[in-house]
Amino acid sequence: MESYKLIREVGDGTFGVVWRAINNLSGEVVAIKKMKKKYYTWEECVNLRKVKSLQSLRRSLGEMTFYTLCLNTWEKLFSEVEIRNWCFRVLQDLAYLHQRGYFHRDLKLENLLVTKDIIKIA
Repeated sequence: MESYKLIREVGDGTFGVVWRAINNLSGEVVAIKKMKKKYYTWEECVNLRKVKSLQSLRRSLGEMTFYTLCLNTWEKLFSEVEIRNWCFRVLQDLAYLHQRGYFHRDLKLENLLVTKDIIKIA
């Protein structure tokens, strides 16, 4: 963890807390998940099904969750075009996951990451 500077907490889930962080050497923005369960060896961690899935589906990190976006802009209604585009993109991402044999068990607003007009499944 010394290699990263934590910027802010992105989400708190059942199994862990996700942080937005910066790699001190490269400046790359990453997501770090601190697991709530204690693991005693590195092999236990890297052999988790979730970790293997994330490694094979490596994607970039969004700026905020869709839930946060909705909270921050609650007074502004989203246009029909915006909603249609977001729905289409989420369905595309789900198809991508399913084609590779993965199933997302926790699809909710907090697990949709948004950067400008781009939405991604976390």
